[in-house]
Amino acid sequence: MVESRVVSLARLAGATHDREGDLKPAHAKTVVVTDDNEDLRSYAATVIEQRGHRVLAVAGGAETLDAFSRERVDLLVLDVMMPDMDGYETLSRLRAAGHTRLPVIMLTAQDSDDAVISGYHAGADYYVTKPYKSSTLLNIVDYLIGDLPADERAALAAKL
Repeated sequence: MVESRVVSLARLAGATHDREGDLKPAHAKTVVVTDDNEDLRSYAATVIEQRGHRVLAVAGGAETLDAFSRERVDLLVLDVMMPDMDGYETLSRLRAAGHTRLPVIMLTAQDSDDAVISGYHAGADYYVTKPYKSSTLLNIVDYLIGDLPADERAALAAKL
């Protein structure tokens, strides 16, 4: 099995800090998970819901834009390859619509250097390749929107 590659703006390293268990945020956040593959979308949604967050699982770029027009969203987990609108275009449209501070995790099978660079140019905060460990996704979610004490946030940041 190929190990996932997590690429952050700060470092090129994989997350290893495992925080599995019953950790729940003090304030649940709303997360949109966009993936055209129903099984992968459901898996990511379930992993994030384990942290106590509310997840809106959608199948494509157009549905993502619609969700943002109806909801206040705290985090976007976004696939790249989708039939109606790819993740780069979806993210570019969200940024142009004023969602400039929204944390975004691109979660995709696209692992070329060009794809990673395109993800960051579109405005992604993290780029994670499939397959990935659930703990990797949760570490990034916790870092971006979790209610972590300062020392835990610093320790997690050092690993991401």
